[in-house]
Amino acid sequence: MVIQYWREYRTYYHIGLDWGLSESAVCRTVYKIENILISSKKFSLPGKKELLKMSSQKIWL
Repeated sequence: MVIQYWREYRTYYHIGLDWGLSESAVCRTVYKIENILISSKKFSLPGKKELLKMSSQKIWL
Protein backbone atom coordinates (compact mmCIF):
# COMPACT_ATOMS: atom_id res chain seq x y z
CA MET A 1 0.00 0.00 0.00
CA VAL A 2 2.77 2.45 0.92
CA ILE A 3 4.75 1.54 -2.18
CA GLN A 4 1.67 2.25 -4.30
CA TYR A 5 1.54 5.69 -2.75
CA TRP A 6 5.22 6.39 -3.42
CA ARG A 7 5.62 4.78 -6.83
CA GLU A 8 2.28 5.36 -8.51
CA TYR A 9 1.49 8.78 -7.06
CA ARG A 10 -2.01 7.66 -6.21
CA THR A 11 -4.18 9.46 -3.69
CA TYR A 12 -4.98 8.09 -0.26
CA TYR A 13 -8.60 7.89 -1.35
CA HIS A 14 -7.95 5.65 -4.35
CA ILE A 15 -5.52 3.40 -2.49
CA GLY A 16 -8.09 3.09 0.29
CA LEU A 17 -10.69 1.92 -2.22
CA ASP A 18 -8.35 -0.82 -3.45
CA TRP A 19 -7.48 -2.01 0.06
CA GLY A 20 -10.90 -1.53 1.64
CA LEU A 21 -9.64 1.16 4.04
CA SER A 22 -10.58 4.73 4.76
CA GLU A 23 -8.51 7.58 3.40
CA SER A 24 -7.39 8.47 6.93
CA ALA A 25 -6.27 4.88 7.66
CA VAL A 26 -4.10 4.91 4.54
CA CYS A 27 -2.64 8.29 5.53
CA ARG A 28 -1.82 7.06 9.06
CA THR A 29 -0.19 3.92 7.68
CA VAL A 30 1.98 5.80 5.17
CA TYR A 31 3.02 8.31 7.85
CA LYS A 32 3.84 5.51 10.32
CA ILE A 33 5.96 3.57 7.79
CA GLU A 34 7.81 6.72 6.70
CA ASN A 35 8.67 7.50 10.34
CA ILE A 36 9.87 3.93 10.95
CA LEU A 37 12.16 4.14 7.91
CA ILE A 38 13.50 7.54 8.94
CA SER A 39 14.16 6.30 12.48
CA SER A 40 16.05 3.26 11.23
CA LYS A 41 18.75 5.51 9.69
CA LYS A 42 19.01 3.00 6.82
CA PHE A 43 16.86 5.07 4.51
CA SER A 44 17.24 8.81 4.13
CA LEU A 45 16.87 11.57 1.62
CA PRO A 46 19.48 14.25 1.07
CA GLY A 47 18.87 17.51 2.89
CA LYS A 48 17.72 20.73 1.26
CA LYS A 49 21.28 22.06 0.80
CA GLU A 50 22.38 18.85 -0.92
CA LEU A 51 19.34 18.89 -3.22
CA LEU A 52 20.02 22.51 -4.19
CA LYS A 53 23.67 21.66 -4.83
CA MET A 54 22.68 18.68 -7.00
CA SER A 55 20.17 20.72 -9.01
CA SER A 56 22.68 23.53 -9.65
CA GLN A 57 25.25 20.98 -10.87
CA LYS A 58 22.76 19.53 -13.35
CA ILE A 59 22.17 22.99 -14.85
CA TRP A 60 25.85 23.34 -15.68
CA LEU A 61 26.34 19.84 -17.10
